[in-house]
Amino acid sequence: FLRTLRSKNDVTKALDVLKEAFDFRKAKGVWDLTEASFSDEIKAKNGLYYKGKDKQGFKVLYVDVSANTAKTEEEKEAMRKFVAYTCESHHRENPCEMVTVVFDMHKATTLTFSKEMSTYFTTCFSTYFPGFLAYMVNYEMPMVLGAIWKVVSSFLNSDQRAKVLQVGKSKIGNYLPEDNLWDHMK
Repeated sequence: FLRTLRSKNDVTKALDVLKEAFDFRKAKGVWDLTEASFSDEIKAKNGLYYKGKDKQGFKVLYVDVSANTAKTEEEKEAMRKFVAYTCESHHRENPCEMVTVVFDMHKATTLTFSKEMSTYFTTCFSTYFPGFLAYMVNYEMPMVLGAIWKVVSSFLNSDQRAKVLQVGKSKIGNYLPEDNLWDHMK
């Protein structure tokens, strides 16, 4: 927790980050979650999973933005818990290993993009799982979502914003090896 962007080797700030992370895990019951905690519907969306490694050797967490939508508050809470479970599972298995998060927005529209879920992801990486993020790749962000992203990114400090890359099809190969690209990225 000392190496996080929020604490920057300040012990007092690191303790604050640690307390927030533990409070979050307790409030969401993260330590009690298992794969069986989630409906087949959430898992079938196939909108959040790990796939291979990037060119720097970091594990890749793939997020299909268009698949991570929910209508009711119950569905939203289930999605938030699934995100927390997915991050926590990696953290338990590899506590010192960061990941690259690919937000695939190639099918995203204003109807499928959730500002609330994007803010939640951002909070997870900056607060609840602070040593988790190597960097984030926003792939093929539609121009219409650029304004929404400006609001979401306003929650990030300058160091955190430096970890966010906006890339399209022509640049994704700079970060992910050819054999780890999805068909629509080739």
